[in-house]
Amino acid sequence: MSRLPRLALGTVQPEADSRFVTWALLNALTRGGYQAQHFHSRCSFGGVDGALAAAGLESHHLDSWLMRPELCRELFQRACRDCDVAVVEGSYAPAATETGQATGGRLDPLCQWLGLVRIAVLDVSQLSGCRLPPRPTVDALVLDRVKGEEGFFSWQTVVESLWRIPVVGGLDELPEERAAVAAMQPGGRVLPETCDRLGQSLERYTRLEPIIERGQGREQPEFCGRPLDELCRTFGSCVATVAIAYDDVFRCHFPDVHDVLELLGARVVDFSPLADESLPPGVDLVFLGCGRPDLFAERLADNHCMRAALQQHVRAGGRIYAEGAGAAYLCQSLETPCGTRVGMAGVLPATARLSSTFVPLEPVELTLEAASWLGAANTSLRGYRNRNWQITPLGKLTHLTPLLDGCGELFAHQRVIASCVHLNFAAQLHVLHSLVGAASLAATP
Repeated sequence: MSRLPRLALGTVQPEADSRFVTWALLNALTRGGYQAQHFHSRCSFGGVDGALAAAGLESHHLDSWLMRPELCRELFQRACRDCDVAVVEGSYAPAATETGQATGGRLDPLCQWLGLVRIAVLDVSQLSGCRLPPRPTVDALVLDRVKGEEGFFSWQTVVESLWRIPVVGGLDELPEERAAVAAMQPGGRVLPETCDRLGQSLERYTRLEPIIERGQGREQPEFCGRPLDELCRTFGSCVATVAIAYDDVFRCHFPDVHDVLELLGARVVDFSPLADESLPPGVDLVFLGCGRPDLFAERLADNHCMRAALQQHVRAGGRIYAEGAGAAYLCQSLETPCGTRVGMAGVLPATARLSSTFVPLEPVELTLEAASWLGAANTSLRGYRNRNWQITPLGKLTHLTPLLDGCGELFAHQRVIASCVHLNFAAQLHVLHSLVGAASLAATP
């Protein structure tokens, strides 16, 4: 049984924001000598990232909608193997919308599967007098947006008296820091000094030791099977080399996919479409995740060597999987929100356009209409649809899934598969099996 402190940190108010308390706690833990691993409670991108600056590690993703409990536990354990404490961020929200549609991954099932201690973030600026929202089923509370020590102790007295739930910490209003984050574009990264100020504020009202002890109070449930070990036994060793784009443009990725690929025996290497002149040698499969190519469009367009390398990779029989911004980069051209059109890699006969306003990603379930190296026909896929990118075909693209709202979500061209849906392959091992199998086949002489 593991005694790793495991904390679930989430909001109980629809308009509240848990990010600042989460980043403050991660920073305070780091300053206190703890190595903390941060998790999102759903496999989607699009927001501003502060966890990396606060804790020094990239966030991992869990998702009760995508993952079975045993896979979720195994991915959680692997990500935490060298850490002192785990923090899973989300929202204590209803299971479905008013229309009955799924809302994607939720925090509550993860608390049950992983034995997490439930800590709720309560935004006191949204409270009026002694009127509180319905009492949440949580173990402890952190008060957000308190007005100094007087405000913290006043609200602590009220909340603990009415709810009988202990208040273990608080965070000041910090208007300048919150305004700076609000002004950041999706995909941006919070500065370390901002996280330092958040952590220092949290430390005024918070003692870490009781939180750590509380987080150790529950044992992690027993494993009921190890899906990754089973996948390795079923598939065998992978001989492919997988190149994953990672630089200032392409920041959005799932670290667990890297780990599982290496577990299967694949050689995983990074490359930069922004700075490198060629792909790493011996690459069989190229991964292009999401990001912000619109912010670096001219530099990407000027990297003629990388554009030629990607085109030659496909002509030579190599495969490319791209989603969101990665799919946009492979197009003939990209149109930015201000109307500027810039040439891109020219691998796909299509143009890409970025929406002027950010639309949150939404969960979708798709079925492959045609067989591909992602799977056989009728294979089910779950992911998060990114409607911020619109891909318009200029030539023949094979739609692999039904159209949604008149738009293609997953399409193929030669040995390229591009998607407007973010797929965490570590959460869908049947798809990863097909993907790595195709890459291994390409690598076989």
